[in-house]
Amino acid sequence: MRNFQLLLIVLLFAGCLSAADWPGFRNDLQRTGKSTETGLLTSWPAGGPEMLWSIEGELGLGWSGCAVVDDIIYTAGMDKKTRVGILYAIDNKGNIIWQKEYGQEWFKSFKGARSTPAVVDGKVYIMTGNGLVSCFDAKDGKPNWQVDVAEKYGTKSPTFGQAESVLVVDGKVICTPGGSEASLVALNAADGKELWKVKSFGTNVSYCSAAYIKHNGQDMVVTLLSDMAFGVALADGELLWDLKYEVFEGKASGGGSDVRANTPQYFDGKLLMSAGYNRGAGVIKLADDCRSVEVLKYIKEFDNHHHGIVVNDGYAYGSCWWNTNDKGRWMCMDLDNYEIKYTHNWGTGKGVAIFAEGYLYCYNEKTGKVALVKADPSGFEISGSMFIEGSGEHWAHPSISNGRLYVRHGDSLFVYDIKAK
Repeated sequence: MRNFQLLLIVLLFAGCLSAADWPGFRNDLQRTGKSTETGLLTSWPAGGPEMLWSIEGELGLGWSGCAVVDDIIYTAGMDKKTRVGILYAIDNKGNIIWQKEYGQEWFKSFKGARSTPAVVDGKVYIMTGNGLVSCFDAKDGKPNWQVDVAEKYGTKSPTFGQAESVLVVDGKVICTPGGSEASLVALNAADGKELWKVKSFGTNVSYCSAAYIKHNGQDMVVTLLSDMAFGVALADGELLWDLKYEVFEGKASGGGSDVRANTPQYFDGKLLMSAGYNRGAGVIKLADDCRSVEVLKYIKEFDNHHHGIVVNDGYAYGSCWWNTNDKGRWMCMDLDNYEIKYTHNWGTGKGVAIFAEGYLYCYNEKTGKVALVKADPSGFEISGSMFIEGSGEHWAHPSISNGRLYVRHGDSLFVYDIKAK
Protein backbone atom coordinates (compact mmCIF):
# COMPACT_ATOMS: atom_id res chain seq x y z
CA MET A 1 0.00 0.00 0.00
CA ARG A 2 2.85 2.34 0.90
CA ASN A 3 4.54 1.72 -2.46
CA PHE A 4 1.27 2.45 -4.27
CA GLN A 5 0.88 5.73 -2.39
CA LEU A 6 4.45 6.69 -3.25
CA LEU A 7 3.87 5.92 -6.91
CA LEU A 8 0.70 8.00 -6.88
CA ILE A 9 2.57 10.96 -5.37
CA VAL A 10 5.32 10.66 -7.98
CA LEU A 11 2.78 10.55 -10.79
CA LEU A 12 0.90 13.53 -9.42
CA PHE A 13 4.14 15.47 -9.05
CA ALA A 14 5.14 14.63 -12.61
CA GLY A 15 1.74 15.81 -13.79
CA CYS A 16 2.26 19.11 -12.02
CA LEU A 17 5.63 19.57 -13.70
CA SER A 18 4.33 18.83 -17.17
CA ALA A 19 1.48 21.30 -16.68
CA ALA A 20 4.06 24.10 -17.00
CA ASP A 21 4.95 23.02 -20.53
CA TRP A 22 3.32 24.44 -23.66
CA PRO A 23 4.04 21.58 -26.10
CA GLY A 24 2.41 22.85 -29.28
CA PHE A 25 -0.02 25.17 -31.03
CA ARG A 26 -2.38 26.74 -28.46
CA ASN A 27 -0.91 24.44 -25.81
CA ASP A 28 -3.06 21.32 -25.51
CA LEU A 29 -4.62 18.67 -27.74
CA GLN A 30 -7.91 20.56 -27.80
CA ARG A 31 -6.07 23.74 -28.90
CA THR A 32 -7.75 25.75 -26.13
CA GLY A 33 -5.02 28.37 -25.82
CA LYS A 34 -5.28 27.99 -22.04
CA SER A 35 -2.49 27.55 -19.51
CA THR A 36 -3.00 25.88 -16.12
CA GLU A 37 -0.25 27.92 -14.46
CA THR A 38 -0.91 29.91 -11.32
CA GLY A 39 0.90 32.62 -9.40
CA LEU A 40 1.07 34.98 -12.37
CA LEU A 41 0.91 38.77 -12.41
CA THR A 42 -2.61 40.21 -12.24
CA SER A 43 -1.43 43.61 -13.42
CA TRP A 44 1.56 44.88 -15.34
CA PRO A 45 3.74 47.91 -14.61
CA ALA A 46 3.92 50.77 -17.10
CA GLY A 47 5.53 49.46 -20.28
CA GLY A 48 4.65 45.86 -19.49
CA PRO A 49 6.35 43.01 -17.63
CA GLU A 50 10.13 42.67 -17.47
CA MET A 51 11.76 41.38 -20.64
CA LEU A 52 14.14 38.58 -19.68
CA TRP A 53 15.80 38.21 -23.07
CA SER A 54 15.18 38.39 -26.79
CA ILE A 55 16.54 37.04 -30.06
CA GLU A 56 16.14 39.65 -32.75
CA GLY A 57 16.66 39.27 -36.49
CA GLU A 58 17.86 35.65 -36.36
CA LEU A 59 14.86 33.34 -36.55
CA GLY A 60 13.63 33.72 -40.13
CA LEU A 61 10.28 34.87 -41.49
CA GLY A 62 6.82 33.67 -40.63
CA TRP A 63 4.26 33.22 -37.90
CA SER A 64 5.38 30.06 -36.12
CA GLY A 65 4.67 30.20 -32.39
CA CYS A 66 6.71 28.60 -29.61
CA ALA A 67 6.41 25.13 -28.12
CA VAL A 68 8.10 24.96 -24.71
CA VAL A 69 8.99 21.62 -23.10
CA ASP A 70 11.42 21.14 -20.19
CA ASP A 71 12.43 24.81 -20.52
CA ILE A 72 13.54 24.35 -24.14
CA ILE A 73 11.83 26.53 -26.73
CA TYR A 74 11.07 25.19 -30.22
CA THR A 75 10.04 27.49 -33.05
CA ALA A 76 10.56 27.92 -36.79
CA GLY A 77 11.16 30.49 -39.51
CA MET A 78 11.98 30.76 -43.21
CA ASP A 79 15.47 31.77 -44.30
CA LYS A 80 15.08 34.99 -46.26
CA LYS A 81 17.57 34.03 -48.95
CA THR A 82 17.15 30.27 -49.45
CA ARG A 83 13.41 30.15 -48.57
CA VAL A 84 14.12 27.01 -46.55
CA GLY A 85 12.33 26.44 -43.26
CA ILE A 86 14.56 26.20 -40.19
CA LEU A 87 13.53 24.58 -36.91
CA TYR A 88 15.20 26.04 -33.80
CA ALA A 89 15.77 24.70 -30.29
CA ILE A 90 16.61 27.47 -27.80
CA ASP A 91 17.54 27.24 -24.12
CA ASN A 92 15.90 29.31 -21.37
CA LYS A 93 18.61 31.98 -21.58
CA GLY A 94 18.18 32.63 -25.28
CA ASN A 95 21.00 30.49 -26.67
CA ILE A 96 20.26 28.53 -29.85
CA ILE A 97 21.07 24.89 -29.03
CA TRP A 98 20.54 23.57 -32.54
CA GLN A 99 18.87 24.49 -35.80
CA LYS A 100 17.82 22.19 -38.64
CA GLU A 101 16.40 22.71 -42.11
CA TYR A 102 13.05 21.01 -42.63
CA GLY A 103 12.19 21.79 -46.26
CA GLN A 104 11.17 24.54 -48.67
CA GLU A 105 8.75 26.94 -47.03
CA TRP A 106 5.83 28.85 -48.48
CA PHE A 107 7.08 31.94 -50.36
CA LYS A 108 4.03 33.15 -52.28
CA SER A 109 1.30 35.14 -50.55
CA PHE A 110 2.44 36.10 -47.02
CA LYS A 111 5.68 34.13 -47.30
CA GLY A 112 7.17 32.39 -44.29
CA ALA A 113 6.73 29.57 -41.79
CA ARG A 114 3.18 28.87 -40.61
CA SER A 115 3.39 25.83 -38.35
CA THR A 116 4.09 25.80 -34.62
CA PRO A 117 6.15 22.71 -33.71
CA ALA A 118 4.59 19.88 -31.68
CA VAL A 119 6.89 18.32 -29.08
CA VAL A 120 5.89 14.87 -27.84
CA ASP A 121 7.93 12.07 -26.21
CA GLY A 122 11.29 13.51 -27.15
CA LYS A 123 10.39 14.23 -30.78
CA VAL A 124 9.54 17.45 -32.63
CA TYR A 125 7.05 17.47 -35.50
CA ILE A 126 6.50 20.28 -37.99
CA MET A 127 4.80 20.89 -41.34
CA THR A 128 5.86 23.28 -44.10
CA GLY A 129 3.47 25.58 -45.91
CA ASN A 130 3.90 23.22 -48.86
CA GLY A 131 2.67 20.15 -46.94
CA LEU A 132 5.95 18.41 -46.00
CA VAL A 133 5.76 16.83 -42.51
CA SER A 134 9.03 16.19 -40.63
CA CYS A 135 10.11 14.56 -37.37
CA PHE A 136 13.30 15.40 -35.46
CA ASP A 137 14.84 14.37 -32.14
CA ALA A 138 14.13 17.09 -29.58
CA LYS A 139 17.51 16.70 -27.88
CA ASP A 140 19.86 17.26 -30.82
CA GLY A 141 17.73 17.84 -33.92
CA LYS A 142 18.59 14.52 -35.52
CA PRO A 143 16.16 13.97 -38.46
CA ASN A 144 13.97 10.87 -38.25
CA TRP A 145 11.56 10.98 -41.18
CA GLN A 146 9.73 13.16 -43.70
CA VAL A 147 6.48 12.63 -45.60
CA ASP A 148 5.22 14.93 -48.35
CA VAL A 149 1.52 14.64 -47.56
CA ALA A 150 0.57 17.26 -50.15
CA GLU A 151 2.11 15.23 -52.96
CA LYS A 152 1.06 11.84 -51.59
CA TYR A 153 -2.59 12.77 -51.05
CA GLY A 154 -3.17 15.22 -53.89
CA THR A 155 -3.42 18.54 -52.06
CA LYS A 156 -4.26 21.61 -54.06
CA SER A 157 -2.36 24.37 -52.27
CA PRO A 158 -4.74 27.04 -50.99
CA THR A 159 -4.14 30.75 -51.48
CA PHE A 160 -2.05 31.17 -48.34
CA GLY A 161 -0.37 27.75 -48.26
CA GLN A 162 -0.78 24.98 -45.72
CA ALA A 163 -1.10 26.73 -42.35
CA GLU A 164 -1.58 23.71 -40.10
CA SER A 165 0.18 22.72 -36.89
CA VAL A 166 0.07 18.93 -36.76
CA LEU A 167 -1.78 17.11 -33.96
CA VAL A 168 0.27 14.41 -32.23
CA VAL A 169 -1.72 12.04 -30.01
CA ASP A 170 -1.70 8.32 -29.22
CA GLY A 171 1.35 7.67 -31.38
CA LYS A 172 -0.27 9.35 -34.38
CA VAL A 173 0.70 12.48 -36.30
CA ILE A 174 -2.58 13.81 -37.68
CA CYS A 175 -2.79 16.37 -40.48
CA THR A 176 -5.24 17.54 -43.11
CA PRO A 177 -4.17 17.21 -46.76
CA GLY A 178 -7.68 18.02 -47.98
CA GLY A 179 -6.58 16.40 -51.20
CA SER A 180 -7.93 14.19 -53.95
CA GLU A 181 -6.72 11.04 -52.16
CA ALA A 182 -7.54 11.87 -48.55
CA SER A 183 -9.04 14.62 -46.43
CA LEU A 184 -7.39 13.65 -43.14
CA VAL A 185 -4.53 11.24 -42.41
CA ALA A 186 -2.77 9.72 -39.41
CA LEU A 187 0.92 8.91 -39.73
CA ASN A 188 2.87 6.70 -37.36
CA ALA A 189 4.77 9.03 -35.03
CA ALA A 190 7.71 6.60 -35.03
CA ASP A 191 8.33 6.25 -38.75
CA GLY A 192 5.83 8.37 -40.69
CA LYS A 193 4.01 5.43 -42.25
CA GLU A 194 0.29 5.78 -42.87
CA LEU A 195 -1.93 4.36 -40.13
CA TRP A 196 -5.29 5.47 -41.56
CA LYS A 197 -6.81 7.99 -43.89
CA VAL A 198 -10.23 9.57 -44.34
CA LYS A 199 -11.73 9.65 -47.81
CA SER A 200 -11.53 12.75 -49.94
CA PHE A 201 -14.61 14.95 -49.69
CA GLY A 202 -13.62 16.77 -52.86
CA THR A 203 -13.10 20.02 -50.98
CA ASN A 204 -9.95 21.92 -50.13
CA VAL A 205 -7.93 22.39 -46.96
CA SER A 206 -8.77 25.52 -44.96
CA TYR A 207 -5.79 26.43 -42.72
CA CYS A 208 -7.31 24.66 -39.69
CA SER A 209 -5.32 22.64 -37.13
CA ALA A 210 -7.20 19.54 -35.97
CA ALA A 211 -8.13 18.92 -32.32
CA TYR A 212 -8.54 15.83 -30.15
CA ILE A 213 -11.66 15.63 -27.98
CA LYS A 214 -13.32 12.93 -25.91
CA HIS A 215 -17.13 12.83 -26.08
CA ASN A 216 -19.13 10.19 -24.20
CA GLY A 217 -16.08 7.93 -24.11
CA GLN A 218 -15.36 8.30 -27.83
CA ASP A 219 -11.86 9.52 -28.71
CA MET A 220 -12.39 11.83 -31.65
CA VAL A 221 -10.48 14.10 -34.01
CA VAL A 222 -12.38 17.14 -35.28
CA THR A 223 -11.36 19.61 -37.96
CA LEU A 224 -12.58 21.90 -40.73
CA LEU A 225 -12.27 21.94 -44.51
CA SER A 226 -13.19 24.86 -46.74
CA ASP A 227 -16.91 24.04 -46.81
CA MET A 228 -17.49 21.49 -44.05
CA ALA A 229 -16.69 20.26 -40.54
CA PHE A 230 -16.28 16.61 -39.60
CA GLY A 231 -15.24 14.24 -36.83
CA VAL A 232 -13.53 10.83 -36.99
CA ALA A 233 -12.59 8.11 -34.53
CA LEU A 234 -9.02 8.54 -33.30
CA ALA A 235 -8.33 4.80 -33.33
CA ASP A 236 -8.99 4.07 -37.00
CA GLY A 237 -10.19 7.22 -38.75
CA GLU A 238 -13.79 6.04 -39.10
CA LEU A 239 -16.00 8.94 -40.18
CA LEU A 240 -18.47 9.68 -37.38
CA TRP A 241 -20.23 12.80 -38.67
CA ASP A 242 -19.90 15.65 -41.13
CA LEU A 243 -21.68 18.97 -41.64
CA LYS A 244 -21.72 21.56 -44.42
CA TYR A 245 -21.47 25.16 -43.22
CA GLU A 246 -24.26 26.20 -45.57
CA VAL A 247 -26.68 24.34 -43.27
CA PHE A 248 -26.39 27.09 -40.69
CA GLU A 249 -24.67 29.96 -42.49
CA GLY A 250 -26.97 30.06 -45.49
CA LYS A 251 -25.75 32.78 -47.82
CA ALA A 252 -23.59 34.59 -45.30
CA SER A 253 -22.04 37.73 -46.74
CA GLY A 254 -18.36 38.33 -47.22
CA GLY A 255 -15.48 36.69 -49.07
CA GLY A 256 -12.86 34.31 -47.74
CA SER A 257 -15.21 31.35 -47.87
CA ASP A 258 -12.28 28.90 -47.80
CA VAL A 259 -10.71 30.43 -44.66
CA ARG A 260 -11.70 28.29 -41.66
CA ALA A 261 -8.55 28.67 -39.61
CA ASN A 262 -9.94 28.46 -36.06
CA THR A 263 -9.86 25.04 -34.46
CA PRO A 264 -13.40 24.10 -33.24
CA GLN A 265 -13.74 24.58 -29.49
CA TYR A 266 -15.36 21.78 -27.47
CA PHE A 267 -17.54 22.57 -24.45
CA ASP A 268 -20.47 20.80 -22.75
CA GLY A 269 -20.84 18.25 -25.55
CA LYS A 270 -20.90 21.00 -28.17
CA LEU A 271 -18.54 22.55 -30.71
CA LEU A 272 -18.12 26.25 -31.42
CA MET A 273 -16.87 26.98 -34.95
CA SER A 274 -16.07 30.48 -36.14
CA ALA A 275 -14.78 32.16 -39.30
CA GLY A 276 -14.08 35.75 -40.32
CA TYR A 277 -15.31 37.72 -43.35
CA ASN A 278 -18.76 38.23 -41.79
CA ARG A 279 -19.38 34.48 -41.93
CA GLY A 280 -20.12 34.23 -38.21
CA ALA A 281 -20.08 31.29 -35.83
CA GLY A 282 -22.06 28.10 -35.43
CA VAL A 283 -22.67 26.00 -32.34
CA ILE A 284 -23.43 22.32 -32.90
CA LYS A 285 -24.31 19.58 -30.44
CA LEU A 286 -22.73 16.14 -30.71
CA ALA A 287 -25.10 13.19 -30.42
CA ASP A 288 -24.59 10.85 -27.48
CA ASP A 289 -23.45 8.09 -29.86
CA CYS A 290 -21.20 10.58 -31.72
CA ARG A 291 -22.81 9.61 -35.04
CA SER A 292 -24.54 12.89 -35.84
CA VAL A 293 -24.67 16.56 -34.92
CA GLU A 294 -27.44 19.09 -34.39
CA VAL A 295 -27.12 22.78 -35.21
CA LEU A 296 -28.09 24.78 -32.14
CA LYS A 297 -27.31 28.37 -33.05
CA TYR A 298 -25.80 30.63 -35.68
CA ILE A 299 -24.26 33.89 -34.41
CA LYS A 300 -23.18 36.18 -37.22
CA GLU A 301 -21.50 38.75 -34.94
CA PHE A 302 -18.96 36.31 -33.51
CA ASP A 303 -16.80 35.97 -36.64
CA ASN A 304 -13.28 35.29 -35.36
CA HIS A 305 -10.85 35.34 -38.28
CA HIS A 306 -7.78 33.16 -37.50
CA HIS A 307 -6.76 34.19 -34.02
CA GLY A 308 -8.18 31.47 -31.81
CA ILE A 309 -11.07 31.49 -29.36
CA VAL A 310 -10.83 31.14 -25.58
CA VAL A 311 -13.71 29.35 -23.85
CA ASN A 312 -13.83 29.85 -20.08
CA ASP A 313 -16.54 29.51 -17.42
CA GLY A 314 -19.35 29.46 -19.96
CA TYR A 315 -18.14 32.37 -22.08
CA ALA A 316 -16.27 32.63 -25.39
CA TYR A 317 -13.69 35.38 -25.84
CA GLY A 318 -11.92 36.55 -28.97
CA SER A 319 -11.64 39.21 -31.62
CA CYS A 320 -14.00 39.47 -34.54
CA TRP A 321 -13.89 40.67 -38.13
CA TRP A 322 -16.98 42.89 -38.08
CA ASN A 323 -17.17 44.20 -41.65
CA THR A 324 -13.50 44.82 -42.52
CA ASN A 325 -10.06 43.45 -41.73
CA ASP A 326 -8.96 46.71 -40.07
CA LYS A 327 -12.01 47.33 -37.88
CA GLY A 328 -12.12 44.22 -35.78
CA ARG A 329 -13.58 44.29 -32.28
CA TRP A 330 -12.87 42.30 -29.14
CA MET A 331 -15.87 40.36 -27.96
CA CYS A 332 -17.34 38.13 -25.27
CA MET A 333 -20.29 35.78 -25.86
CA ASP A 334 -22.42 33.91 -23.34
CA LEU A 335 -22.41 30.24 -24.36
CA ASP A 336 -25.64 29.54 -22.52
CA ASN A 337 -27.89 31.92 -24.47
CA TYR A 338 -25.41 33.19 -27.13
CA GLU A 339 -25.88 36.78 -26.02
CA ILE A 340 -22.98 39.09 -26.90
CA LYS A 341 -21.89 40.46 -23.52
CA TYR A 342 -19.57 43.15 -24.85
CA THR A 343 -17.81 44.43 -27.93
CA HIS A 344 -14.74 46.62 -27.53
CA ASN A 345 -12.67 48.67 -29.95
CA TRP A 346 -9.02 48.35 -28.90
CA GLY A 347 -6.96 50.44 -31.24
CA THR A 348 -7.09 49.31 -34.86
CA GLY A 349 -7.61 45.69 -35.81
CA LYS A 350 -8.26 42.33 -34.23
CA GLY A 351 -5.79 39.80 -32.81
CA VAL A 352 -4.85 36.65 -30.93
CA ALA A 353 -6.04 35.73 -27.42
CA ILE A 354 -4.68 33.11 -25.02
CA PHE A 355 -5.56 32.55 -21.35
CA ALA A 356 -4.00 31.92 -17.94
CA GLU A 357 -5.30 32.20 -14.36
CA GLY A 358 -8.41 34.24 -15.13
CA TYR A 359 -6.77 36.60 -17.61
CA LEU A 360 -6.61 36.96 -21.37
CA TYR A 361 -3.35 37.83 -23.08
CA CYS A 362 -4.51 39.79 -26.13
CA TYR A 363 -2.12 40.53 -29.00
CA ASN A 364 -3.25 43.11 -31.56
CA GLU A 365 -2.32 42.06 -35.09
CA LYS A 366 -2.01 45.62 -36.42
CA THR A 367 -0.43 47.63 -33.62
CA GLY A 368 1.68 44.92 -31.97
CA LYS A 369 0.19 45.87 -28.61
CA VAL A 370 -0.12 43.10 -25.99
CA ALA A 371 -2.59 43.59 -23.13
CA LEU A 372 -3.45 41.71 -19.97
CA VAL A 373 -7.25 41.63 -19.84
CA LYS A 374 -9.42 40.13 -17.13
CA ALA A 375 -11.62 37.36 -18.55
CA ASP A 376 -14.85 38.91 -17.37
CA PRO A 377 -18.10 39.18 -19.37
CA SER A 378 -18.79 42.60 -17.87
CA GLY A 379 -16.17 44.29 -20.03
CA PHE A 380 -12.72 44.48 -21.63
CA GLU A 381 -10.71 45.61 -18.60
CA ILE A 382 -7.01 46.15 -19.36
CA SER A 383 -4.59 45.54 -16.47
CA GLY A 384 -1.42 46.52 -18.31
CA SER A 385 0.00 46.59 -21.81
CA MET A 386 3.18 46.74 -23.89
CA PHE A 387 4.28 46.95 -27.53
CA ILE A 388 6.08 44.34 -29.61
CA GLU A 389 8.34 46.20 -32.02
CA GLY A 390 8.75 45.30 -35.69
CA SER A 391 6.98 45.68 -39.01
CA GLY A 392 4.44 43.36 -40.58
CA GLU A 393 1.47 41.44 -39.21
CA HIS A 394 1.52 40.28 -35.60
CA TRP A 395 -0.05 36.87 -36.22
CA ALA A 396 2.03 34.39 -34.20
CA HIS A 397 0.12 32.95 -31.23
CA PRO A 398 1.98 33.62 -27.93
CA SER A 399 2.82 30.89 -25.41
CA ILE A 400 3.06 30.69 -21.61
CA SER A 401 5.38 28.36 -19.70
CA ASN A 402 7.04 28.44 -16.28
CA GLY A 403 5.97 31.99 -15.52
CA ARG A 404 7.16 33.32 -18.86
CA LEU A 405 5.33 34.81 -21.83
CA TYR A 406 6.83 33.98 -25.24
CA VAL A 407 5.96 36.25 -28.17
CA ARG A 408 7.23 35.63 -31.72
CA HIS A 409 7.14 38.39 -34.32
CA GLY A 410 8.79 38.22 -37.73
CA ASP A 411 12.34 36.96 -37.25
CA SER A 412 12.44 37.68 -33.52
CA LEU A 413 11.42 36.19 -30.16
CA PHE A 414 10.68 38.17 -26.99
CA VAL A 415 10.46 36.55 -23.54
CA TYR A 416 8.85 38.21 -20.51
CA ASP A 417 8.67 37.43 -16.81
CA ILE A 418 4.98 37.26 -15.83
CA LYS A 419 5.44 35.43 -12.52
CA ALA A 420 4.09 37.26 -9.48
CA LYS A 421 6.84 38.22 -7.06
